[in-house]
Amino acid sequence: MQEIGFENPIFVTYAVASALTVLKVMGQGWMTVYRMLRSNSGLASPEDLRAGPINKNPGPLSA
Repeated sequence: MQEIGFENPIFVTYAVASALTVLKVMGQGWMTVYRMLRSNSGLASPEDLRAGPINKNPGPLSA
């Protein structure tokens, strides 16, 4: 049985796939915020309806 280490090509493939998955999960929240602000939707709480530096033109929930 082979050791777990970077000389094992199967482990290297697993490590790369795991790293990409972690990066995707970490970036998904920021991508969601970016898309919601860009489309001017997703304002779910009263705080979201106040004008601010990013949300200059707030409005009610839109479809």
